[in-house]
Amino acid sequence: MQSGGYRVYYVTSGGPNSIASAFSSDGLTITAEGTRIPAADGVMYVDPAVVYVDGYGYLMALGRVPNTAIGNAVLMLAYSSDGLNWTLDNKVLKSNTSYYLADPTMVVSGGTIRIYYQGWQWGTVAAGRHAGRDVDGRAQSMTGA
Repeated sequence: MQSGGYRVYYVTSGGPNSIASAFSSDGLTITAEGTRIPAADGVMYVDPAVVYVDGYGYLMALGRVPNTAIGNAVLMLAYSSDGLNWTLDNKVLKSNTSYYLADPTMVVSGGTIRIYYQGWQWGTVAAGRHAGRDVDGRAQSMTGA
């Protein structure tokens, strides 16, 4: 974290999944902070990956999944200046009707944000990549690669 300590983002359980966070100043004692991106009407959010982009703040890649069944998962972005209060960008970053998209990981390098993810369906796994050419982190600047 930019201000010291460690913040972990995780998926809640026991109902429609939301994204929550916990904080530790020493890496040993962890305190839950609460929900960051709540489940919405008919959808839940999963698989958060967060990076800090100098001069812009925090960027989260995450999955959105229907509450009713696994499938039709899409990748989206959220933005935060402090890592606590998030704005969800409702534009779908990546979707695929054949594969469940999951587990994004982000790398920031040389002004490019790369998002690596997997797609799977029962018995098949595939990998993918999405790269942004502009470090401002807005979904509309992200282009497939």
